[in-house]
Amino acid sequence: MHPFGQDKHLLRNITAQLKPGRMVALMAGAGAAMRERKVILCAHNPATYMREVVGPGIGCGVNDYSGEYMSRELYKSNRERTLQLADVHVDFVCHSTLNYTPINVLNQAQMPPQSALTALLELTKASYHAEISRHISRSFANFSSNPENHPGVFSLQEFRAVFTLAQSAEEFCGRDAAMCLGNLAVTSHNQFQISELGGLGPLSDLLKREFESTQLVLSIDSVPTSRTSIVLWTPVLFLRLWLGWNSSNEQKIMKACAMRALVDLLRSPSVECSKYAAMELCNLTANPANQLHLGEPAEICRGGIELALVRLAGAKDGYFKRYATMTLCNLEANSGMRSAAARGGGLQALLFAAKNAADPTDLESQRFAIMALLNLAAIENNHDHMINRGENLLRMLDFNSESAGGFADAAQDFVERWGDQWKVLIYDRFCRDIISPILKLHELRKKGVTLHMLLETERDAIPDVPAIYFVEPTRENLERIVSDCSKELYSSVHLNFAYPLSRESLEYLARASVEAGCTSMIAKVYDQYTNFVSLEPSLFSLNLSDSYRAYNDPNVADVQIEQSMSAIVKGLFSVLATSGSVPVIRCPNNDGPSRMVAEHLSSTIREHLNVRNGVFTENTSNFQRPLLIIMDRNEDIASSLYHPSTYQALVDDILSIQMNRVKVTVKASGGEDGGNDGRSMERTYDLDVTSDKFFETHAGSLFPDAIDANEEEMKQVTRKEEQIRAQTGGSDALMNGTKDLVAAVDTLPALVEKKKMLEVHTNIFHAAFEGVTKRHIPSYSMLEQKLIDGSHVDKSEVLQLLSNAEMGTLADKMRLLMIYFLSSGASGAEMAEFENAYQQCAAASEQPEAYMQAWKFLRKHSAFQRRASVGASMQSESNAGPDGGVNMSKFKGLAQGFLAQAAASFKNFLPENKKLHVTRVTDAICEMKPNTEDESFLYLDPKIKANGDVPRQRSPFREVMVFMIGGGNYNEYQNLLAYAKGQQPPRSIWYGCTELLNPEAFLHQLGCIGA
Repeated sequence: MHPFGQDKHLLRNITAQLKPGRMVALMAGAGAAMRERKVILCAHNPATYMREVVGPGIGCGVNDYSGEYMSRELYKSNRERTLQLADVHVDFVCHSTLNYTPINVLNQAQMPPQSALTALLELTKASYHAEISRHISRSFANFSSNPENHPGVFSLQEFRAVFTLAQSAEEFCGRDAAMCLGNLAVTSHNQFQISELGGLGPLSDLLKREFESTQLVLSIDSVPTSRTSIVLWTPVLFLRLWLGWNSSNEQKIMKACAMRALVDLLRSPSVECSKYAAMELCNLTANPANQLHLGEPAEICRGGIELALVRLAGAKDGYFKRYATMTLCNLEANSGMRSAAARGGGLQALLFAAKNAADPTDLESQRFAIMALLNLAAIENNHDHMINRGENLLRMLDFNSESAGGFADAAQDFVERWGDQWKVLIYDRFCRDIISPILKLHELRKKGVTLHMLLETERDAIPDVPAIYFVEPTRENLERIVSDCSKELYSSVHLNFAYPLSRESLEYLARASVEAGCTSMIAKVYDQYTNFVSLEPSLFSLNLSDSYRAYNDPNVADVQIEQSMSAIVKGLFSVLATSGSVPVIRCPNNDGPSRMVAEHLSSTIREHLNVRNGVFTENTSNFQRPLLIIMDRNEDIASSLYHPSTYQALVDDILSIQMNRVKVTVKASGGEDGGNDGRSMERTYDLDVTSDKFFETHAGSLFPDAIDANEEEMKQVTRKEEQIRAQTGGSDALMNGTKDLVAAVDTLPALVEKKKMLEVHTNIFHAAFEGVTKRHIPSYSMLEQKLIDGSHVDKSEVLQLLSNAEMGTLADKMRLLMIYFLSSGASGAEMAEFENAYQQCAAASEQPEAYMQAWKFLRKHSAFQRRASVGASMQSESNAGPDGGVNMSKFKGLAQGFLAQAAASFKNFLPENKKLHVTRVTDAICEMKPNTEDESFLYLDPKIKANGDVPRQRSPFREVMVFMIGGGNYNEYQNLLAYAKGQQPPRSIWYGCTELLNPEAFLHQLGCIGA
């Protein structure tokens, strides 16, 4: 059948002699039963068909094609087969004819009133050939090109037919359908029709399909440059541009559009295509709801809007610059997202646009840029950010570039580097842990990092790409770097060390590079002061493994202890250098590790204060200085063994959180019908307070309260989802409150995303709750809280948990035994009875000697008992009764398998969080309470040379950093946050530690020391 469409000369001769009325008659007859009239006689000759059906008087000027299309298969077929083939020929000639007839302007205006569109619609329903569909699309596009056909000519049926053609796989069919809709969308009535009838979906699918089929894996700057893509995108964008000018469509386009494709089109080689994309982005941001959606930092980064705005603002074309500043002005006109815009790409773009807007012929761009900057400056929280916008890691990924010309030049450098300087990131295992909680994969790609690899692995050469090394300055790492440079694996290397490189190491690097003849490969060397892991905005860890064992194990040499203390000082100094603030340091006045670290750190800070252009130069004059409290784990061992009751701490205890990730075993729903064998699978979930609203709110909530909140939010999401589906399910939904319907549908994607996040937490709840019930966590938590509070504990309750093998693991029993020893002040005979009960239970297990080494170590150090007991000082600060508000009978509900029922009983069973030792010390020092640690702790101020005595005149501290040597835990972190929020005004508290340990990990270190 295909060769018929190639005979353009035949078709042009036919259409040139047909009048509009006769053409419509031909169309109407082609798809109806009258085709059987003479069709068999001319099944293989289109010229004969046209003469027989249309009539005499038309000179076709063609030869007899019957011989060309005859085949032995056709002669052997029956009459029905011949008729079917003839039908294809008939439809094909009619459709091909329509491909050219509406080109004439008179035909465009005269044929629709004579039911041409109706006949064409009938042919559309009978179409079964790709090229036929293409001819139909071209016919629709030609008819729509005449302005007389725009108002009211196309009915709902024609619109739906064009939508169907837009989804065709034929190369030019979608383009012509989009062109037709683009022509019609000039009028507001058609804009509304196209939007309400569901035309946005097919149009967005066109963009997504073309974008995804040509996207490169590593290069995010890739833009398809084929002529086909440009020809397709231009009419689609033109149509969406017209639709976007209708205010009722703005939110719907935002939800339906392929944002990545739209942003990518801004870099299209077609100026017209880029212009339409820029105009559409400007239109979308005129809607307040879209402003909030696009203004979220995650959306700005994910969609590439930051890059698009910076590129547009720096364009030489006045249109592009104007659209960028207008878009930013739209976004920042919404007070609800000004802070987000300042932290996205908006600030760079505006400064760049303002600089280039000095041209007097481009006053409009300058006006919009100034208006947007004023909007940003209206938020006080943006002031510091607008003055200083860089962070160490992001600056490192930009080759540590510093622009002497200010932020405008920096923004210009950013634009020029994007897409021009792809780079490779090389890191060691230590620095990988520093990066992973902070920078996600899309953020690395945004900075041009196309590949990231471990330094220790074998790597292939990529000679045309520079490499950024982020490693520790160890001898092994330096040797690998020199080896890479000698092999010329990359075009150049930029060395970034997590902490300052010593003079000895620097000399070795220089000497080894000269000997290897690769000095020209090393472009830059930087000390980054980033040897700490920022897990949350208020939580950091130095990630020093076995930190408690390092200074408590009697087998560790003094040199190793000094190295451990030096590593802690380096990490703490990096934290302070990053913050840029010089704190007042407080620590216990004894010979422990906390004092050693505090004095060494104070001396190090004082040395840097005396250095010109040091790391603390900018903020040494701050009136309100922070407080740094350095403590030792030995001051409160019980808090590291305690069974927690808050969501985050309990999940860490049962499932173990590593670098903000938790592994959960999820039971796959399967069976015979589901196609799944129903086996369990392991999933890894991110627990990030910066991107997870639920976790941000409920990480510190009691575990049952978090379950309740999850269940309630899930009910709300399900209820809203059902309401939306009910509103959109009726046939008269369009007639009953269109605006309400649009608003409801617009909220559906956000609801689906929220539901997905809640389902993640539901899986975590199930996994954690299984451990809670199996190990009888509430029973241990209740007794341990009583012991820590100094309340009376019935010995029989402790013996029951220690002797019953069904209630908890050996680790749970040993933790309870240790807390009883540390907190109760029990006699030797009483402790021997408890120890005997534990050993009898352990004898029946597979590891009878488990944790006994840890117990022996603890028993040797009786001083731990006095340090761990907080007694009445904590009890007086709590409103709970002597039993902590606990009801043992409530625990029976834990046996039930449903989270909702168990949470109700669990809530009354778990004790409320009270001040732990670290929180009580922090409160005493900040409030300068008499007869507390505020008077006994050493006072060190790096700005002055003092003997450590507390000055007479002081003021309370509002910013506090608490650091724990020997390992911290989420239990103390959440306790400090709860205390800070309860203060008026709330305090800012940061919690740091040498490493984050859950109770069993800490118990393991105790056992290693005891062995």
